[in-house]
This record gives sequence, C-alpha cells and structure tokens, in this order.
Amino acid sequence: MSIIDLTLERAHKEWSDFEDTGNEMMVDSIVLNLHAAYNGLEVLFESIARTVDQHRPQGERWHQELLSQMAKPIKDVRPTVISYDSCQMLSNYCRFRHVVRHTYPIEIKISPVKEHLDYAVPTFEQAKAELLAFAEMLSKLDSAKP
Repeated sequence: MSIIDLTLERAHKEWSDFEDTGNEMMVDSIVLNLHAAYNGLEVLFESIARTVDQHRPQGERWHQELLSQMAKPIKDVRPTVISYDSCQMLSNYCRFRHVVRHTYPIEIKISPVKEHLDYAVPTFEQAKAELLAFAEMLSKLDSAKP
C-alpha cells in the first residue's frame, strides 16, 4: 500500500469520525489529507517532467499545465503518462489543492470536501494504475538499451 493509499484511507476514517461526532475540525484533517494525496501525485509528475520530458511548466498556472502535460504524448520521447479521463478527474483535485492552499480552513465548505472524498479512491487508483504502466514501459525501454 502506497503513502497515497494510506492518506486516502485516513481521510475516509476521519470522515466517519466526523459523521459520528459532528466535530468540524475533522474536516480540516480530511482536507489536508486530500491535499497531500494530490501533492504526492504532483511530485511524481514533476519528476517525469524534469527527467523524461526535460521540461516542467513555469508560471502562475504551472500546476494545471503540468497535469495537462502528463496527458499528452511527446513525440519521440514518451506516450501519455495518464489518460485524458484521469487528467480531467485529477484536475478537480488540482483546483481543490489551490483552494486549500489559499483559503482559511473555516471558509472551506463541507459538501465539496465530501464530494472530493467520494471520488478520491477511484480517481487515484486509476492514476496509480496508469503511472505503474508508464513506469513498466520505461523499465522495458531501459532494459532494451545496449
């Protein structure tokens, strides 16, 4: 089980605790765990952008651009890292990450947190499977080199 899996598992447990107690401070922890899960993927995407693509987006929208970069093949360099569907689903978490980083916790609404939590496991599982397939492809390319 990866650290991202553990982070999402923790967020789901905290939601259950929130439902049992009504303690809204649990939502803060859920938000941070969702943020951390996306951030973990983004670190992997940055690494691919730097080492494989030899280019990491810059500027104000670099987070979104990086995600889009991972969903596009680069001719003579690599196929897509993640599918268009994963890119679309992860884009929601990228925007959520931005809100978390630029908003006071008390201003974050509970219903979007629940929606993000509901879709987190299938979203991150799909991205993980695609990343593992990409890593396998890189491994095969590397082992085929003389």
